[in-house]
Amino acid sequence: MAETELFGSNRQLIIQNLKDLKEALSLPLAHWVATAAPTHVFDLPEEFIKLLDPNKSGSIHAQELQDLGKWFIQKVESESVPDWGSTTLTLEYLNHTDNEAIELKKHAEEICKDKLELDKLNKHIERLTKQYLEGDNIIPGNSLEESKLKSLLLYLQTLYQPVKDASGLDGIDEATLKAFYPDAEKFLNREQVRKQVMNGEEHASFPYGCQTETFYGVYQALKEPMDRFFEACELAYNCQYEFDPQKDLKDTSISAMSFEELKAANAHCLLQPPTKNCALDLTKPVHLDFEEKISDLALKLSIKNQVFTREQWLKFTTNMTIYEKWLADAPSASFKVDDQLRLEEMLENNLVAEFQNILNNEKNLQEKILKFQALKKIILCQQNLLKLSRSFISFHDLLDASRLSIIQAGTLIIDGNFYNLNQFILDIKSHKKICQTSNLCVLYVDLPKEIFKNKKLACAITNGSVLNLFVGKKGVFVFNNKNYEVSIVDMIRQPVSISEGLRMPFVKLREFIEKQTEKISSQNYSILEKNISAGLTDFQKKKEEKKTPTSSALKDYLLGGSVAVAALGSSFAYVLKTFANLWPWKMISIIFGVFLIIFMPFVLVTWFKLRKRSLGRFFEANQWGINANLSFTTRMGLLLSYEPKWPEHIEHDSYDIVPEILRKVPYKVKKMDVFLRGILAIIGIYILINLCIWLYHKKLEHSQNQKVEQNIEQIVPPPQEQPTQ
Repeated sequence: MAETELFGSNRQLIIQNLKDLKEALSLPLAHWVATAAPTHVFDLPEEFIKLLDPNKSGSIHAQELQDLGKWFIQKVESESVPDWGSTTLTLEYLNHTDNEAIELKKHAEEICKDKLELDKLNKHIERLTKQYLEGDNIIPGNSLEESKLKSLLLYLQTLYQPVKDASGLDGIDEATLKAFYPDAEKFLNREQVRKQVMNGEEHASFPYGCQTETFYGVYQALKEPMDRFFEACELAYNCQYEFDPQKDLKDTSISAMSFEELKAANAHCLLQPPTKNCALDLTKPVHLDFEEKISDLALKLSIKNQVFTREQWLKFTTNMTIYEKWLADAPSASFKVDDQLRLEEMLENNLVAEFQNILNNEKNLQEKILKFQALKKIILCQQNLLKLSRSFISFHDLLDASRLSIIQAGTLIIDGNFYNLNQFILDIKSHKKICQTSNLCVLYVDLPKEIFKNKKLACAITNGSVLNLFVGKKGVFVFNNKNYEVSIVDMIRQPVSISEGLRMPFVKLREFIEKQTEKISSQNYSILEKNISAGLTDFQKKKEEKKTPTSSALKDYLLGGSVAVAALGSSFAYVLKTFANLWPWKMISIIFGVFLIIFMPFVLVTWFKLRKRSLGRFFEANQWGINANLSFTTRMGLLLSYEPKWPEHIEHDSYDIVPEILRKVPYKVKKMDVFLRGILAIIGIYILINLCIWLYHKKLEHSQNQKVEQNIEQIVPPPQEQPTQ
């Protein structure tokens, strides 16, 4: 029975063996954590990724994982314990009741008896593919040595459209070979008929003997205009129309036609004006474009009385149709007349049959290669299927701090911390647009293009401090036991703890003030210089005019300044007097209350943001399909972001050795400025004196209050109790 574990507020399915995997694959997809994921985020062999993404869509879908998992479970024993993660297949694990698995085991025993290693299997497949082909029933042109077979193969590639084999080379397949033999025989038979006709022999397909080809060229040129002429004659006969040149050619609009219009009209003109007797009179003018060809045809056909009748044209058309059918029955390949001797030699040496034997062997080889590829598929599933399920059906491996899962893209080391919640992304802008709603602090890191191509890195900060992280800060990215220097190019700044939330507004306020100050100072620097220059000039003018500084305006400024200072002093004195009349615990309560009023809203906002952090939204921004909410708790953040511990054998000394080093340096060490130390000493003495005075006044006030109470008790006797009646 499948079990689940609670990670924070999320339940994750436990998949540890073949039985758990079988139950997980049979669950409704609504119980899966993910239903789709991009292929570029998985640290898996490329060959295994191709099994899950056969269409090269760039995504792995739940249905594809289900199909592959069910196929794998069917090929292994239900009670077996596959060596998960291993590239060695124990043949006893194959299902003894599945026909395909039994056949696969027989093929595996050709390589080994007990255990099949993936490396040996790959070498065996490679050796088989190098025999001739690659098990694809296609013979490439460079696969044969110099021989008559190779010359035939290259010749066939010129006759027919080449076919690409598995490696992308041009070759021929069995369909090409089957088409070649009948095409070659047909070509040779046709050439034999052509020779007989040229020698004066008669043939049904050549009605005019050796001149049939010449007649066919004239027929192609005259067919359309002659058919159109006789059709017009038939229409004229049906409507009893008689063409009258004196009447029908009076249209003067032809003079207004352009050259293009005349050219188009000429193409549609009849050979002659239509007549009722449906005949072409060669004694009269004929369309100039066809006059010469029609005269030659009439001469060769021995047309009498210089009249080409419709019956004569139909007879000529029937004969040409016979020859046209013979031409249409030509072979599909474009043979040349010079190829006749070569074709006869190829057919006599039975080279086609030799090629057929090669293809038959290739068929058997292809079937064998497919069996070995199925064994390779089983080994790849044994190596990677369980890891994929624990990072797709559930996120059990993601929340296991002892190792990185296959969806975690290495470790980012920056600011003295390890950050393990990393994902490869393709576009920072699109990822950031969605990820901003996750309430997670995310760093976007640029990676070396020569190694990671166009990939970027999105790193979620779940613990520690983000105040020292900024765009441009450099760090180290550890991936596959190799270190790469990287830098932050963008980030989503969010608090990762309550203390971060309290400091975040002040940090943003400081940054805002710095930016505004720089902006104002840069914009007004030149204006300030001009004002100072103008003020000095005005002062010089007033000095020349002998105006004393004790003018009425100056008196007003001094008077206003003294009033302002007096008001501030009185306000400060009132505040001090008020605090002086308070007991220390009341003063502390007031300060604490003010602190709560100011900081409590920030605490509440930060707390709600931390509670609403969504790990699912972080993955959905990277084209994942996520079912679960995957809310993120503070304790879960400790699993994915942490500061590494020092080794236990290293001792730590808490003594500061800087003063000792400064005493030994060969140069003079400048100590704190005497003036600054004097000011700090005066401020300290002033605070100490005021504190003593305040304590003395409090003690004096307390003793006076006690004396007053004693005097009151002596003057006013306490009330006596009346006796009860």
